[in-house]
Amino acid sequence: MPRNTRSEILDPDQVQCVLVGTKVAHGRFLFGKVLSIPVTQKNTKARKKAKRSLPGALHRKARRDAGFEDDFTYRRRWIVQRIKRYARYFGIDLVTFAIMSNHYHMVIRTRPDLVARWSDTDVARRMLMISPRRKTPEGDPCEPTEQELDMIRNNPIELAKVRRKLSDTSAMMGRLNQYIATRINWEQGTDGHLWGDRYHSVRLEDEAAVMAATMYVDLNPVRAGLATVVENAQFSGGQRRLLAYSIERNVPIDEAEWMLKLGLGWLQEDVWLGRGAEAADAFLCPIPLNELEPQSGEKQSVSGARCSDKGVLPISLERYFEMLDYTARLLVDGKPGKTPEYVEAILTRLGIAAGGWLTLMTDFCRLFPHVAGTGDSLERMKGLRSDRPLAVRREGLALLPGSS
Repeated sequence: MPRNTRSEILDPDQVQCVLVGTKVAHGRFLFGKVLSIPVTQKNTKARKKAKRSLPGALHRKARRDAGFEDDFTYRRRWIVQRIKRYARYFGIDLVTFAIMSNHYHMVIRTRPDLVARWSDTDVARRMLMISPRRKTPEGDPCEPTEQELDMIRNNPIELAKVRRKLSDTSAMMGRLNQYIATRINWEQGTDGHLWGDRYHSVRLEDEAAVMAATMYVDLNPVRAGLATVVENAQFSGGQRRLLAYSIERNVPIDEAEWMLKLGLGWLQEDVWLGRGAEAADAFLCPIPLNELEPQSGEKQSVSGARCSDKGVLPISLERYFEMLDYTARLLVDGKPGKTPEYVEAILTRLGIAAGGWLTLMTDFCRLFPHVAGTGDSLERMKGLRSDRPLAVRREGLALLPGSS
C-alpha cells in the first residue's frame, strides 16, 4: 500500500501540532551504548554481524584488542544543541522532545501566523542564522552582514520561499537529520544513510491528541525501562521542565543528587541554576494555555529563546506534572490501577477514555499512524489535498471518544 505524501498530512501555511520522529537505520544504537566484541576464533560470526550493524566502530585496534562498551550518548547533545537553535529561529514551537539510543521524537507546533508578521529583515536574519554563510571557530553562526541580508530581503521570490520555510516542518526536520547524519559519518569515517527512512509525522487535531502525544514523548525513557520517574528520564523535555519548575519556585534541590541524575543529558550552558531566558526549558513552549486569552493570539516570545510564549494545553503545569507522575507509575507497574479523581476529571474534559489511558501511552504511534484526534475531530482527519480520510485504527478512536 503506497504511503501518503507529506502534503496530505502537513501544510506549512496552517497552524498545526505535529508529532515527529526519526529512527536510525538497521536498528543501530548510534546514540547510546554499544558492546564492542573482541577478536577470537570463536566469535568471528558475531564480530562480522556487529561490524555490519555498527560500521566504523570496530575498525580501531584498541577495540579489536579488548571488548568494552562504546558510549555514543554524547551524540544526543548534538541534537539538543541543534533543536535549541531551531526553536529560537524557526517559526515553530517545540513542545517537548525525547532522544533515545536509536531514535528521537518531538512534538511541535508550526506558527505561520507569527512568521507572517515578521519583517523582511527578521525573516532573512533568521534563515541566515539557521543556515549561516559564515561560522565562528566554534561552529556557531556569525551574524549576517547587510549584503547577506539583502540577497534575501531584496529578492521577493526568494523572500517568499524563505518565509514559508520558516514554518515548514519538513524544512526543519531535513536540516536536523542532515546535520546529525553528516556529523556522525564524519566522526566514524563512513558515508551513506544514517536514518532508516524519512521522518514520521502524526498530525494532532485537538487538545486531547496533543495531550496524549506530549506525554507519550515525555515518558519515552520510562516506557523503554531506562527510568522509573520523570526526573530520571534523560534527554527529555519532561525532565527539563521539572528541573526548571523546581528552580523557578525555589523548591529545595539536592544538587549532588540532581547532578548524578542528569549525567550527560545537559549542555554546559544549561548547568546549573538558570532562570528565565537561561532556564533549562527556556526553548520549550509553555504547557498551560490561558483559556481566557483569544486562541488566535500570536504571543511572540519575549525572551527570544523560543518562537512564542503561547501554551498548548488547558491545564496547569502542576497538573501536567501530576499526570506525568501518575502515568509513569502506570507504565512501570504495567497494569492500570484505580484512576485518581483529578486524572479522570482531566481526561474526561479532554474527551479521553480514562480506562484506556495506559494503552494510549503504550501504543500511540501504532494507533494513530498519520493523524490523531477525538471523535469530535473526525471530520478534520482527512488528507489536506485529496480530502480522503486518513488511516486511524478503530481501537484508537475508541480511546479518544470525545464528547460523544
